[in-house]
Amino acid sequence: QRQLVFYLDLVSHFKKARQSSWFKHGMEFLETFKTATGTYMFPSHFMQNRKDTAYQSAMGLGENRRKKVALKIESTFRMLLIKKRLGMY
Repeated sequence: QRQLVFYLDLVSHFKKARQSSWFKHGMEFLETFKTATGTYMFPSHFMQNRKDTAYQSAMGLGENRRKKVALKIESTFRMLLIKKRLGMY
């Protein structure tokens, strides 16, 4: 689950991947983290950067990644970016 957000983000560029049941189930799972205000708040371990991976998640906005607001901003950004590729926004 740790890499799910990043894999969905990566493969969302490809129509065939977006049509797969794996992708659809992943998106349904991420929707469970939608807040009452319409933002998203993924568990912190979903958004951790790891030095041993090629994909880096930090948005580089100077945010303090230990604060919940930073996690909410990045979670919402990632989800809306994927949804935009799906034509939902």
